[in-house]
Amino acid sequence: MRSKLLRRSQGACWAALLALVTLLPVAMAFAAEPPPVLDAIEDALLVAPSPPSAELAYQELSRNSEAIDKLRSDIEARTRKLVEEESIYHARRRELDTALLALAAGRCKGQATPPKGPLEEAKLALRALNRVVKGDVTILASRLDEEAKILCTANADLRLLSEAGIKEMDTQLDEWRAAWVKAAEQENTEKQKLLSARLQNHKRLGSALDTLRGQRDTKTTFVSDLKWLVMILGVLSVAVMLIVRAFPVELQTEWVASGQVIQFMTVLIILITILALGITGVLKENTLGTLLGGIGGYVLSQGIGRAAARSALRNAAANANSPPGHEGPA
Repeated sequence: MRSKLLRRSQGACWAALLALVTLLPVAMAFAAEPPPVLDAIEDALLVAPSPPSAELAYQELSRNSEAIDKLRSDIEARTRKLVEEESIYHARRRELDTALLALAAGRCKGQATPPKGPLEEAKLALRALNRVVKGDVTILASRLDEEAKILCTANADLRLLSEAGIKEMDTQLDEWRAAWVKAAEQENTEKQKLLSARLQNHKRLGSALDTLRGQRDTKTTFVSDLKWLVMILGVLSVAVMLIVRAFPVELQTEWVASGQVIQFMTVLIILITILALGITGVLKENTLGTLLGGIGGYVLSQGIGRAAARSALRNAAANANSPPGHEGPA
């Protein structure tokens, strides 16, 4: 029984070890895979905060426009290059096939070494193809050199320098070319996504720049018209004092003695100033609401406190003028 359990535990340990060895390279490959840089840039552009000033917005807009122009230029250049490379690939592959077929068909014709013309043409064609395919063309060049050494020997085992070998090589080159084109098109697709994000960012920055310029113009207009605001406040203050003089002397005395005239003028000036600063955007919504609420609370508290004080004074005066043993009105 113990031996069976021991064998089972050993089998489980070996299975776990095998699974670990199998999955470890996969996990390392995923961990070593670099993050998509273009996707990260695209996400950063879409969630970037708006610039705080018109100058910074203009600078970011200029940099974004330069990036858009560069992306468009890169995409167009890569597309043109793919078309040019396609013609180069087919031309060089035909030259390579012709040279290899000439070597395979003519062999050495009694010579000790293979003919240099077709061999050099094949090497030149391979060098040119190495720049337009996604694969190691040097493997084919090494194989060509190896078979060129035994081309003139009897019963040479030729794999590349044969019709079947040439067809196999053409198939391999087509696969490498397709991988090259796919990689280039994938790169263009990623750049197109980044270009789309840049264009959206361009619209956002343009709108932000117009808004900031409008706010700046409003502030400039407010500063230039500040003298008129001061004059209006002065006229309102004088008008309040003149209006007070139109009432009876007793009422004038009560208003001035209680400080209501000064309070009214002060509150009026503060309200006009706060509204002007709010319209120009100097004060934001939260600050503006807090200030207006504070002023409203102050005015209401003063009115309620003054009414209570007047009621207490009236009651005290009534109690003082009433005969003994008789209470004044509540």
